[in-house]
Amino acid sequence: MVVFDPEYLLLALILIVPGFIAAFIGVTLGVVEQRISNAKWVIVSLVSSLIVLSGFLGIAQSFGDSVTSPEAVVYVFFTPEFQITRILILLALSVTLGLIYAVVLSRNFHVWVRGLIWTGTDRKRNPWQPWEGAMQDAHLVQVITRDDELVAGELAEYSRAGRDRQLVLRDVAWFKDNQDNPQNPESKAVKEMFFDGEIKQVSILMTEDGAEKMAAESDQGEGDDNGGSEAVECRDEE
Repeated sequence: MVVFDPEYLLLALILIVPGFIAAFIGVTLGVVEQRISNAKWVIVSLVSSLIVLSGFLGIAQSFGDSVTSPEAVVYVFFTPEFQITRILILLALSVTLGLIYAVVLSRNFHVWVRGLIWTGTDRKRNPWQPWEGAMQDAHLVQVITRDDELVAGELAEYSRAGRDRQLVLRDVAWFKDNQDNPQNPESKAVKEMFFDGEIKQVSILMTEDGAEKMAAESDQGEGDDNGGSEAVECRDEE
């Protein structure tokens, strides 16, 4: 008969829980909306636990603790008595790794790495559905509704792959009739939300890169105008 040993349960918690904490923080703060399979959860959590535990054991050994076997990990927390600081260090490492995951996801570093790997190939692959892939770098968007009304505005939010199409535009301009009255906007709101059933067609009028380029050219033009004005003033003074 196998006798249950609480020591092994505690060892399992120490080895596994930190990775789950890091993965959960990363997915939550990084706003991962796609469903993650159980297999991926387990793999990411176990790898994260390995990273956290490696860092923790390195810190523990710098404090003079000796770990010569997996079972000896438990004694790091209870020698010569319960060490609350060791628990706090382990949790801090888990949270830190989770924050790193969140930053990587929110800043799309993984997308940059994927693009770097595929640079120079003649294939075009998108890990998202076309909807999300098109909206990722969109700045100015034009929407034709089911009622054939046209609205244009800056993209504020969009739904992710695998969900109903939804858009939120800011600084929008509505047009009464898409065909007959394209120059007379009916109203202008701060933000407008469009649901899947309302969207007939979406056009990307300007990307983020295009908007940044236009802003840079505008700033450069203003600088040239100011420089020209100063030159004229100097000539007038002479």
